[in-house]
Order: sequence, then C-alpha cells, then structure tokens
Amino acid sequence: MGTSSRIGLRRLLLVALLAAANLSLWLIPGPVVEYIARDRPTLLGRYSVERLTGIIALAIFTLIALYIAFGARERRRGRIARVLISLVVSLAMIGAGEWALRRHPPTPRYLIEPAYRVRAPHYRAAFPFRDQPEADRSYPRRPPGFPTEEIVLEMDARGFRNPDGIERAEIVAIGDSFVEAPHVTSEELWTTRLGKKLGVTVYNMGTSGENPGGYFHKLEHFAPELAPQTIVVMLYEGNDFRGYKRNEKPEGIRGSLLRPRSREVLVDLFGPLRADAVVPDAERVDWLPVGVPSDAGTTWYAFSPRKVGELFRTEEEIHAQRGWNQVRDGIERAARFCREQGIDLVIAYAPVKPHVILPLVRQQLDPDVLLAFTKIQRKSLPEAKRELTDGPAFLEALMANLDTEERATREVCEAAGVGFVSLTAPLREAIAEGRQAYFTYDQHWTSVGHQVVGEELWKFFQSRRP
Repeated sequence: MGTSSRIGLRRLLLVALLAAANLSLWLIPGPVVEYIARDRPTLLGRYSVERLTGIIALAIFTLIALYIAFGARERRRGRIARVLISLVVSLAMIGAGEWALRRHPPTPRYLIEPAYRVRAPHYRAAFPFRDQPEADRSYPRRPPGFPTEEIVLEMDARGFRNPDGIERAEIVAIGDSFVEAPHVTSEELWTTRLGKKLGVTVYNMGTSGENPGGYFHKLEHFAPELAPQTIVVMLYEGNDFRGYKRNEKPEGIRGSLLRPRSREVLVDLFGPLRADAVVPDAERVDWLPVGVPSDAGTTWYAFSPRKVGELFRTEEEIHAQRGWNQVRDGIERAARFCREQGIDLVIAYAPVKPHVILPLVRQQLDPDVLLAFTKIQRKSLPEAKRELTDGPAFLEALMANLDTEERATREVCEAAGVGFVSLTAPLREAIAEGRQAYFTYDQHWTSVGHQVVGEELWKFFQSRRP
C-alpha cells in the first residue's frame, strides 16, 4: 500500500472516529426526566448545560482537527501555527474579560468566611419573586404558583436582614434561607411577626445557603454583642442534615467570574428551545405538582425525589449519617455555650415539603409511581434500599419513617436541656385548611407559611411565660 493510501486511510479513520464521537453526544439525550424532577435546565430539550458544553467543545475540536488533517502536507505547519495563534488570542481575550470583571466586580451577594457566610454589609436588591419552575422545560402540567411578590432585600451593617442600628435584641434567630427568607417581604417574615406579637426585638441572623456549622459559629461570635435572652436556631430538615465542611472560596476555573455568565448565556439561548416537547418517561413526573384539596380550594406542591428519599430512613440509618452527627454535636456545643452565657437556646425544626404534604395526599398517590419518582435520585435512598421494586411496601415504610429524623432531633434537644419547637403539624394543618404555606415550585414558605411559623413560635414563648 502506498504512502498516499495510508495517509488517506488515516484521515478516513480520523473522520470516522470524530463523527462517531460527535454523533453519540448529539443523538443520545440526557436523563430529561431527572432534569425536570430536579428543576435543572434542559437545553435544546434534551441536554444538561454540562453536556451541551461538552458537545460544543468537541465540535470545535473536530473542526480544528479536520482543518489540520486535510490541509496539504506543505501547508500543514502553517495551519497548525494559525490554530495555535487563534488559541492564544482566544485565551488572551478570556483572560482580559476575567481581568475586567475582577477590576469592576458586581456587588458580591455574600461574604464567604471559613466558618460562616453573610451578605455584604448594606447589601440591597429589589426584584419580583415568581413562583414558577426555574427551568424552561418542566412538568407537563404546570398550574399557577403562589402570586408574585415584589421583594426588597436590605441588609444592615453586619450583613443580616434587619433595620440598621439594632445593638441589643431579646431574641436572635439563626438559620439559612428559612430565616433570612428572600422570598417574602420584610413585613411578612416570621421573625418580624414574632417580634410584633411578643413586643420585643427579634434579630434575624439568617443567611441563605448557610449550614449548621455556620449557625453555631455565628451563635458564639455574634450573640455576646447582641446580648439576647433567647437564641432560636432553625434547622431545615433538607440540606442541614447532609453534612458540611468549612467554607472555601472557589479558585481556578470554579472561581471564574466568566463561568456563571457563560452558563447564563447558554441557558437563555438554548433553554427555551423544545421546552414543550414530549417528556420521555413522563409518568414519573406528570403527577406533580400534587394537589391538596380542601373546602377553600386546591393548593399545589412540587418537590424533588431527593427530599422524598431522605425521609425513607430508619433511626439507625439516620444516626449513621455524618451530617446527623455534626448537627447533634453542634446542638450539644451550642447548649453548653448558652448555659455559660445565661442564654435560653431553642431549636425550631423546619420540615421539608413532602414531610408535610405526603400524609395529606396519601390516598391519591400511586405507590409504584412514587417509588419510580424517588429512584430518579437513587443515591438519596439508603444504600440497602436502592433496588426496591415493591411500591406499596415502600409507601408504607416511608409513612412510618416520616417523623424519624425530627423525633431523633427532639430527643437530642431534650437530653441537652434545649427547647424544641416542631413546625410540622401546624404547617400541615394550615395546608389541610386550604392555606398555601409553601410555594408551589420553590421549597420555601410563602407569606402564609411565615404567618403559621410566627404564630407557632409565639405560642411556644407564651407557654413559657410565668
């Protein structure tokens, strides 16, 4: 076989390999039903952001490889040089863009410290909060969510959602977005409502995205300055029990300011395309949002598979979780600190949406569909239960385990001499009455939910007054 024939064969093989790689990425869709269940962007109706980014990168690489391979031999060095120059120029432009953004960065939403996070001092943002799926491609049936609210977020000098100038507070509330609550107006916050009903100052020390490690560090760091009589730490049943580590500022590509903007461009361009296409395996998600009927009408609620799967744990399985043990140790540490400071510590337990909703809709659930939905995120299930196929047995065990983590948390609080407030029953009662306590598509409480929580905490404090 001649040299030219061998070169031709190599080129043909290169084309075949690159074509196969491109076609495999283009033709095989991602797990669309998982993207929908988790409310993640689906681009072109079939790919995740990461998948489409890989497709685009491979397509560019393919064009470059073919451009070099199919040039005349005497011109190949010139083509390689032009490609290298283009790459250098592109990298230089990216670097210049990154440098320009860092020279004039947007106002940071958070200040990330190793032990905790806060908003920037005097941070302010105004925006409408719309209760709708974040992703363009979503559930086949999408009833309207809670009415839109015009939100103004204003932080004080410490970076928390309070009026400026508060030096002392009878009650300090610590937690994540269930305390800061960037989804409702300042007047509707449960901390604001509680303060008005008790006639005291309640200082809101919530920060969205915070974890229990940050809660307990803030308790020790800021409490002496505010001199409260009581500290309320709100534990969210969702991510607060998943485990945490010290905050680290992202570096390298993860810390790039261009990266999130590039992602936004991709989502804005390709997210709406084919967003209404037929959903494969739709029966796993088309029962959501689930409706809770009442005399006042029907309210609608959606939630992720992970939040259902994490409720399906026995007490033994919960105690084996790193996150659970971190929370337990944190409560005990906070209890010791508060006793030394003469502060009353109270733990408020904020349940995830399915913990509240599922008992209300049990009769309308198809157990096999619920199990199939939960297994979309199999890793949320205990390892020994990931291959379950018996839907009715799953539903029965799930209902039996719903309160297990809450009960275990209550027991830790009682052993440590810490007050405990469960918000599960009052939220469930409100929803059964037709009051929409959670947003339809977001995991947080509506203004109605904040009213319910404020009332329940007020009752708790009233019961402790002499």
